[in-house]
Amino acid sequence: MSDGISPQVRVASDECFRFTQSPCVLFGERVIFDYCMVLVKEGTCEITVNDRRYLCSAGDVYLFRPGIPHSTTIIGKSFRQLHMHFYIREYDIMQYFTPFQPRSSLTQYEPLFLPDDIDEMGVHFPSRFTPSDPEYVEKLFTEVISVFNDVQHSALRELSLKSSMLRLLVYLLRDIELQTQNRISPQLAQMNLVKSYIDAHCTDVTLETLEKEFFLNRCYIVQQFNRFFGISPIKYCTMRRIERAKTLLSYPSQTVGSISESVGYNDVQSFSRAFRRCTGMSPTEFRATLPK
Repeated sequence: MSDGISPQVRVASDECFRFTQSPCVLFGERVIFDYCMVLVKEGTCEITVNDRRYLCSAGDVYLFRPGIPHSTTIIGKSFRQLHMHFYIREYDIMQYFTPFQPRSSLTQYEPLFLPDDIDEMGVHFPSRFTPSDPEYVEKLFTEVISVFNDVQHSALRELSLKSSMLRLLVYLLRDIELQTQNRISPQLAQMNLVKSYIDAHCTDVTLETLEKEFFLNRCYIVQQFNRFFGISPIKYCTMRRIERAKTLLSYPSQTVGSISESVGYNDVQSFSRAFRRCTGMSPTEFRATLPK
């Protein structure tokens, strides 16, 4: 359940390390009471989570969970990370701690560990994964760090921090979910690429275009696209064109003729027919319903 999700950031920083030898243990086995999430900016490290090892390079994200033993070793003589400690819900936290203790003695700390509820948002967050767009993820991390380090500690700053962290978590969880689906179904991965191509080129897409772009038979594209999205690729393309036209119609300086041309129709009549099929009204009628 995602009820009550309200991410709180405790620490957020951009850290750079230099070492005289390699490998070098950044920290030995430990547990923490909250979450720690890291984006590797430069260098390579090996993390161990519950005795399982993961190699992490620039662009990778890894997550340490409350109460789970973990460690980090740097491979190389320099390492840079964007990192944050956070928790998913608002708690009355009286004590922060990071015990470097033998596992056998951790039971005394168990009442202090926060609930491990990040997966309750519907997607399992792995210990390590590579985002589809590391540059964009870095931008989101940097935004959280920037807001966190704002010297003006105000209600607006806290709201902005919560918003930035939530935006980062939502993006990462969606990316993880999509990557999981793509591993399970290669056909879905193909059709997600087709869908993304249509989103970017909706004003000039035909089945022949898709066939040449993806080296797939057009009948196969139609069949699989319908299977996963419940609509034909051409109907989806039309829908995207009309959505774009709706946005342009909100600008009084744009004529229906110019909008028709900009969304890929050769004449206003074809555009108007397609618009009416999708919305139940003409472009002019739709424009009349918009706020002045």
